Amino acid sequence: MGEAVIRTHADEGTGDVLYGKGSAPPVIGWVDDHCLVFSEAHQAVFEVQRANVRTVEPAAERLTEALRQFAPARAQDPRAGPSGPVSRARPANALALPIELGGVAIDIHFPASLRDAIVTPFRSLVRGRNQPAAAWLAVERRRSILSLTTSLGEATSCATAELVPTLKAMLIAEVLRSATYEVAFHAAALARGGEAILLVGSPGAGKTTLAVALAHSDWVLLADDVTLLRASGEIRGVTLPFTAKASAWPLLSRYYPQIGDQMSHRRPDGLRVRYLQPPGLPADARHRIRAIVLIDRREAGPARLTSADRLSTLAMLLSEGATRDERLPATAFETLVKALNQASCWRLSYSDFEQAADCLGAARL
Repeated sequence: MGEAVIRTHADEGTGDVLYGKGSAPPVIGWVDDHCLVFSEAHQAVFEVQRANVRTVEPAAERLTEALRQFAPARAQDPRAGPSGPVSRARPANALALPIELGGVAIDIHFPASLRDAIVTPFRSLVRGRNQPAAAWLAVERRRSILSLTTSLGEATSCATAELVPTLKAMLIAEVLRSATYEVAFHAAALARGGEAILLVGSPGAGKTTLAVALAHSDWVLLADDVTLLRASGEIRGVTLPFTAKASAWPLLSRYYPQIGDQMSHRRPDGLRVRYLQPPGLPADARHRIRAIVLIDRREAGPARLTSADRLSTLAMLLSEGATRDERLPATAFETLVKALNQASCWRLSYSDFEQAADCLGAARL
């Protein structure tokens, strides 16, 4: 997404800009010395400066785009052939792996021939069988392809080599649909002493690689991809197996010498990945945000960690955020602003991964 366009409004019509006709009143929040006004009806954040109002962030467009990144493709893969009718009944004659992810109990059903392929990457998420499932996902073999369906009747298909990446994306979509949260961030999260830091950046910025490196100091890795902000202002990681892209395998071998022994998978976009097991954290682990680090990967230059202003940090969080219905509620805006004001904000610029990891590890965030 491009930079937000700033529009200045004169006094006339300002009330209509903020309220909208017949809409709920706006919510006011302070970020440092910036007075922000959020209009839920317009899905926009405005900054008040004396008698004028200017647009800070078009939230709806960015939230919608971020949600598309989180959700698995709904359309059928054209390489896969027809999927056939979808049944909402629980599959029969299949094994079941009961897991808990982001506070959501999900059963994964699959044939015995796929037991190792599914149980190995998701075994750390297994929950007690006494807890009933809120949703289920089913995997079936159909000739040379695999068919995946949900308890809501959604379906997709993939090749065997794409099974784990596709299943992981569907699990994330189910959590975003069913979990309790205000905003979901496309961000890595690490915890220490009851507090957490967020690593926020666009795809390819190196969030996962940096997070895995920090996890080998005194931080605990909560999530490498999706983090949930709760109404309390605390975060909860969606702790799935961590994705290591092929380009990062040599770098990560410094921290995970066994990475070369892990099975390789192919994502639907063609990238080769391997998965690293998450730590055995309790499913309800929640943490207050201590620091937010914006990741800025460049072609050249030394690693530098500098202070970031909260307004820019808010814009990045909105651009990497998602909500259940693609709209930012007023309560979520208030929670986000409160959490932001309680955290320190930083920007990490780097070109060399090892320098960046050392820079972050040495900083007392």
